[in-house]
Amino acid sequence: MSDRVESPAGAVPAPRAHRALPSDAPTRAPASLTRVGCDVVELGRLEQVLARNPRAFRGQIFTAAEEAAAGSIGALARRFAVKEATLKALGIGLVAGVHPTDIEVTARPDGGCDVRLAGAPALLGRGRTIHARTWIEAGHAAAIVWLGRADGDSL
Repeated sequence: MSDRVESPAGAVPAPRAHRALPSDAPTRAPASLTRVGCDVVELGRLEQVLARNPRAFRGQIFTAAEEAAAGSIGALARRFAVKEATLKALGIGLVAGVHPTDIEVTARPDGGCDVRLAGAPALLGRGRTIHARTWIEAGHAAAIVWLGRADGDSL
């Protein structure tokens, strides 16, 4: 098996099985009032990436609940965009100890999303509220995520 997989951003190292937070990683996102992240995913590119990789690759990106709820490539792309935008709002990326399945996205009919964090992202996001919106336009899924402080930070 190759130690690299194809992702929407290009070839990247295959994720490792461990979930330990790197020893030099921050244990909390910066304390600014509101943190924002955004991401755009090209639908065709994500479809190609998923087709070129083994079926198990999806399980490294999406939880079983996300896959079951997503009825189209658009729904998967929206979830992936929210995951990436959430990592940006937290001030991190897909680094050692952070896995896409640590962020579970449930889409709402109004375009909003419920985001549940686990693992390292949950440590970084503790004490924060998560707000997410996603949409599809011109062959792209876009998402914006903003993190507020749970102590009354308004949007």
